Amino acid sequence: MNIYFTSDWHLSHANIIEYTNRPFKTSEEMNSIIIKNCNERVKKGDLVFFIGDFCFKSANNRGNGGKENPEFFINQLNTTNTVFISGNHDCFSEDTLLLTIRGYKKYEELKIGDLIPTLNLISRKLEIQPIEDIIVNPVNEIYGFKNRSSEGKFSSNHKLLFAPYNHNRFDQTPLTKNTVKELWKRKSHINLISATKSNNEDWNISKQELELLGWIYTDGSIDKYGKITIYQSKEKNILIIKKLLLDLGLSFKDITRHKKTKEICGKIIKNQLIAHEFPISLTDSREMITKLKLKNKYDIPDWLWNLSDAQMQVLIEAMILGNGAINGVGNRVIWGQKFFLEKIMGLCVTHGIDCNLILAKNRGYYLCLHTKSKHYIRQICSKYRYIENKQTITWCVTVKNHTLFTALNGKPLISGNSRNSLKTPIQSLVIYYGGKQVRLVHNPAHIDYNYSYHFTGHVHQHWKFKRFIDNGRVVDCCNVGVDQWNFYPITINEIESEYQKWLKSNNLCKI
Repeated sequence: MNIYFTSDWHLSHANIIEYTNRPFKTSEEMNSIIIKNCNERVKKGDLVFFIGDFCFKSANNRGNGGKENPEFFINQLNTTNTVFISGNHDCFSEDTLLLTIRGYKKYEELKIGDLIPTLNLISRKLEIQPIEDIIVNPVNEIYGFKNRSSEGKFSSNHKLLFAPYNHNRFDQTPLTKNTVKELWKRKSHINLISATKSNNEDWNISKQELELLGWIYTDGSIDKYGKITIYQSKEKNILIIKKLLLDLGLSFKDITRHKKTKEICGKIIKNQLIAHEFPISLTDSREMITKLKLKNKYDIPDWLWNLSDAQMQVLIEAMILGNGAINGVGNRVIWGQKFFLEKIMGLCVTHGIDCNLILAKNRGYYLCLHTKSKHYIRQICSKYRYIENKQTITWCVTVKNHTLFTALNGKPLISGNSRNSLKTPIQSLVIYYGGKQVRLVHNPAHIDYNYSYHFTGHVHQHWKFKRFIDNGRVVDCCNVGVDQWNFYPITINEIESEYQKWLKSNNLCKI
């Protein structure tokens, strides 16, 4: 039995051909040649250690990946004795939330098949796609940034979506991806993306119906019988509500009452306004609830994700009238309960309205809506970036388009995701050869200085061997990725021979 090592095949990943200058015209040609090369060397009964990034699947319409499952390729290999070690799976800190069509969720609340918003980077349109995989991994290092309006924490190999140029017009800004570790090396600022336009067509709903929904969400109620009531005290808004209900042809009453509230948010109310209640007839209320597909006052029906950006603006403007204000720096705000405002934040950042969820000094929450379009781009200077050496849990999901809407501490971000489609529980492995302990791990950033020799992947064509030194401890790494070995799996004897040449050419002593 022979033993082979390999990594970074990236089967069906068309863009890897350009990224790493591979000598193939198509992903189909690359798949065929790499599998053929493997089968020329590896025979039945041989053992293969595969150190990450085997194949990609279900990617965007540009051909970034294929529809084949990993088993489709595994079944084409001669040997069935293959040990797979995980590749680039870890991404976000465990307290980072993922936006789904049911609002922002913790990773432990997610299920495969859950629908989430994604951004198609080719068409620049919002798409709702199912989660294909959920990955949770421990890491020993976390990369983060934090300023007043932005925050994020990631593993080193996570790919962030960013704008390489400083444009005021977001829709003309080219977007690209790079690993967090590479971006954190930059001394200049990084332009991260916090919101995007959906570019949806108008949905089949009237402006007045959207405005009514905005009032229900803020100053309205739905009782257990399905009756809608709108409450208001401001004279200007009372006229707006009456006109709206009349335009919709709804039957309603105007009931006045004197408030007994003495203070709001700790502030004494000096002048009590006369409160108006506008109960809509039960029949009309039920018809409207059916049309809006509302389950309760705080429900976010699926069709809201299909609104055009202009229609979403109509809904938000009505909510600002209902329970909003303008803060000291000119931004508009909407007050409300945290769980509901998080849902609205998700709708905003996917429809061209940049915002943050903020806890006020009085312990109430409000959604701060930034008024300038350039706020789509967050400029993260080097002084806001940091690295923490601590063990923590990271997670990611796989989804078409490979873009996710996340949030950390009420600060939204559009980001990349994990794209390795082969699921394996093995994060690293130690083997013994010739009295040596050799550790196998995909990313050189995750080397363990307790082991002097490592076989890794991840770096593609950048280097074949590399020495790492930390506080007097030395580790030699061999990159077994196919880009460095003529697209063939290799034996440990071949590695040893090339290792000796590398030591001699660099005047290095063997460990």
